[in-house]
Amino acid sequence: MRTQAGLLDLIRVAVENQAGRKIVSMSDARWLAGEMEHQKLFLSPHTIARFFRIILPERKIYRGSLNLLAIYAGYADWNHFCLKTDDVLPVASEKSEKARGWLSLVNLEMALQNQQWKKAAGILDNFESLPSGEKPIFEMISALVDAVRKWKAPEELMEALGKSPAGRRLYYEFAVDEDDHDGYFSQALLRYYQPTEKEKAKLFYRDSYLYAKEFYRSAVLSPPPPHVNFLMPSELPGLHFHEQARWLEICAIEAFYQNRLEPMYPDLMKKAMGLMAAAESEGKSWLPARLIMAVFHLRKGELIFQDKEILREIRNFLLSADFSIRHNADLVLQFVFCLAMKTGFLPEEPYQPMRQRQGVFWNQNARIALEYATTICFFPTLKESDSFTDYQKFCSENSQHWVLQALQFRFQCV
Repeated sequence: MRTQAGLLDLIRVAVENQAGRKIVSMSDARWLAGEMEHQKLFLSPHTIARFFRIILPERKIYRGSLNLLAIYAGYADWNHFCLKTDDVLPVASEKSEKARGWLSLVNLEMALQNQQWKKAAGILDNFESLPSGEKPIFEMISALVDAVRKWKAPEELMEALGKSPAGRRLYYEFAVDEDDHDGYFSQALLRYYQPTEKEKAKLFYRDSYLYAKEFYRSAVLSPPPPHVNFLMPSELPGLHFHEQARWLEICAIEAFYQNRLEPMYPDLMKKAMGLMAAAESEGKSWLPARLIMAVFHLRKGELIFQDKEILREIRNFLLSADFSIRHNADLVLQFVFCLAMKTGFLPEEPYQPMRQRQGVFWNQNARIALEYATTICFFPTLKESDSFTDYQKFCSENSQHWVLQALQFRFQCV
């Protein structure tokens, strides 16, 4: 017998199957509300967004709303849907590798919703046996991230993910939680993410994350310990994009303390753009973004604007990128491009806030800091307003110092 939470997860799948798309952003919710309205089924985009966990906290949904969703999905009403849940997946689900993947996702979401942490980790490890091309990877990651945040990073879940090979990869290595509220992610890395000596790239990823966290939060900058940067450039192509991005970041910081950042920066950025062009993952924007963040934080922002071709490549990426998976790295690159225009490095071009193309950012603090900073580029009088004082305090309290430093560089160029 299915739990109520399991039934709600299944109706989400059924609605998305009927819609032919995932409902993962506010724009998706507005679109679905319009599609339902065509069928005389009236649900507000806000209700849909809460039900699909786009807006948190999730609230109990009324039976009348469930009836409407069930009718949209092809059932008579909610009760009819509850009796026909086996129809949600294709009939040949046991023989279909793709259906097995989605079934694993639904089972994972039910286990997380019911706080069955060890069971969830076991589902992840079974999921590893499916063909990689059929895995709903990003939905898995989203489910894990949502659970960690919703349940305030329970230690049992963090430990279970750390002990599960699939949990380590899909959460610790792929999600890379930049928010790290109260240090829950960094503390879990120390306690439960324990790569072996042979796993050089994973050790580097863990140590570079922990170092970078303090580097950006501390008012006193310090070089990385010698053990943090021990990967060779020849090893980069085989690494995950997060590991590649942190390697570039650490190289820039290390070069700064060796007084070699100026001559090394162009080659590092070209390497970042080359890796970005070769990467298939939508997270590839972190490759140049981490390098840019480090350089701004080191108060060497002028280096970023020396190569117009690189800035044009950033612009082309922003205009052509598919933002179905949302990374605030894209917003970092947009901010740099706006700075390049407003400081005279590139001709003036029309500006469109990235929030108009994206629904939600994984790190809301970064989104707020960067959007405000980008606005100042176009309305510099905001610097004299009371809101700018509040903004400075916000950046200082939420580890966004580098954005303030980038803005200061912009002011100096005017």
